[in-house]
Amino acid sequence: MACAAPGYGDPFLSGMLNYIDCQALSIGGVGYQALSAPGSVASSIFAALLVVFIAVIGLRMLAGQTPGTGDLFSATIKVGIALALAGSWLAYRTVIYDPVLRGPAEVASSVGSPAGLPGSGSDFVARLQGVDDMIVAFTTAGTGRLDRALPAQSTGTAAPVVQRIPLADDIAFAVARLAFLVGALGTLGFARLVSGLLLAIAPLVAGLLLFRGTSGVFFGWLRMLVAMALTAYLVSVILMIELAIAEPWLAGALSLRASYYATPAAPIELLALTLTFALILLLVVGVGLRIAFGGWLPVLVQFARSVQEGRYRPTAAAPQSQPRLLPSPPGAVENRVGRIADGLVAGQQREALLQTRQPVSASMSSSSRVPEGPSARTDLGAPLGQRFRKTASRVVAPNVRGVRL
Repeated sequence: MACAAPGYGDPFLSGMLNYIDCQALSIGGVGYQALSAPGSVASSIFAALLVVFIAVIGLRMLAGQTPGTGDLFSATIKVGIALALAGSWLAYRTVIYDPVLRGPAEVASSVGSPAGLPGSGSDFVARLQGVDDMIVAFTTAGTGRLDRALPAQSTGTAAPVVQRIPLADDIAFAVARLAFLVGALGTLGFARLVSGLLLAIAPLVAGLLLFRGTSGVFFGWLRMLVAMALTAYLVSVILMIELAIAEPWLAGALSLRASYYATPAAPIELLALTLTFALILLLVVGVGLRIAFGGWLPVLVQFARSVQEGRYRPTAAAPQSQPRLLPSPPGAVENRVGRIADGLVAGQQREALLQTRQPVSASMSSSSRVPEGPSARTDLGAPLGQRFRKTASRVVAPNVRGVRL
C-alpha cells in the first residue's frame, strides 16, 4: 500500500501525521504478511523452532522423564499462541494489530467526548492543523508594536492605512510553532512508527515463546507493544487538552489583531504554552520507554557510565569487597609452590607418627587398672577438686595449758 507524502504548499502538520499513520499501518500489516508467508525466512525459522521444541519433549519421554499434566498443558498453550501469532493473520489482527494501532485513538475519543475536549471525534488531525494555521496567521499579523499609520495622501485613499511590520516578533513565534510541531509530530510519530515496526516482526518473536531461555525476549516485545499503545493514548489526550487551550486563545488574539489592537505579550505567552505541552509530551514518551524496558534502563545507564570512565572489561570483575591482589614478584610463585609442598610432606609425616602411637596407647590403657581402697580417691576418676585432698583424720592436741612438765 503506497502512502502519499505531503508536498510543499500542502497542510504540513495534517499531511505529516496522515503519512506517518499510513506508514505505520502499512509496515505492521504488509510486513507481517510478508514475514509469515510460506517459504520466507521467518516462517522457516519458526518451523525449525517448533520442530526442536517437540523433539525435546519426545527425547525427555524416551529418557523416562514423563512430563506432568501441568507441563503438557503449558506446552500446549505455548504452541497454540505461537501458531496463532505466526501463521494466522485474522487472529493476529483481532488480538494484537487493531488494539495496538487503532485502539489508542478509540479509547482517547471515548475519554475525551464526555469531557468536551476538542478533537475527540474524527477531526482530531484537522483541529491540530487548524491551530498550526492560526499560529502562522498570528505570525503574519504580528503583535502590533511596530504598526504605523500611513497618511491618506500617500496611499490615495480616504482613510489612513495601517502598515503591519511583524519582523521584531518572528523569533518568538517561530520557536512557539516549532515546539508545537515537534510536540505533536515527534511524540505521535514515535509511538505509531515503533508500534508498526514491532507488529511486523511478530513471526520472528513468536517462536521464542516456546523455550524458557528465550521467552523473556517475547515478553519484552509484548511489553513494548503495550507501552507504545499506552503512549499513543496519553499523547492523544494531552494534545486534546492543548487544543482546548490553544484554539480559543489564538482566536481571541487574532480578533484583536484584526481590530488593530496591539498584543505585545502574546509571543511569550504562546511560546510558554507550546513549550510546556511539548515538555509534558516528552515526559509521557519517557514514561512509555520506562515501561517498555522495565529494569534494563538502570543496567544500560550503569554500563554507559562504566564505558565512559574506562572501567568496563569483557570479563567479570571481582567484587569490590575483596582486596585487590598485587602482582607477585619474579620467583615468588616457585617459592610459594615449594612451601605448599613442604607443608603437605610435614602433614603426611605427622599423620604417620600418630598412627604408630595409637597401638602403644591402646595397650597401655588396656593394662591399667583402677586401684581399690582409700587411695582410689586420688585417681583421675575422683570428683573435681577432691583429687589431692588428705584422707587421714586430723589429730588435735589436748589443752595442756597450766600443766608443768
